[in-house]
Amino acid sequence: MSDEFKKEIKIINSYGAVLEKYAGYAVINEKHLPNKKNEIKKAIKLIIAQSILANQKYDQLIAGYMQLGQFQKYQNVSNEDLLDPDPIKYLKKSEKHKKMIDKSNKESDTLYSEINQLAEVMTEKVKSK
Repeated sequence: MSDEFKKEIKIINSYGAVLEKYAGYAVINEKHLPNKKNEIKKAIKLIIAQSILANQKYDQLIAGYMQLGQFQKYQNVSNEDLLDPDPIKYLKKSEKHKKMIDKSNKESDTLYSEINQLAEVMTEKVKSK
């Protein structure tokens, strides 16, 4: 990838480091993002476009785009936090965070659909030339 995309690559690498740090979390406080969500989205879209033009793989970028949905204005919720051998405690913990986990999952699903559709359109445009 050329030097002209250094800024975008830096944004994506910083974001990737945060994803790695918070692996195993259902919800991550958005204050941990190294850049604003929209800046990360733009960077990922641009690098996906460049990857398509260069006939390179971009699956990890799509996954990262989708995972932006996990970042919410809410406390961190790790999958471990939700586990409990006592079924009653487990249900209470799950219920406490259910709305935010559902919101996070819905946003991730929406982002996944959005970026996949964009990648498909870009790929078709490149193939038609």
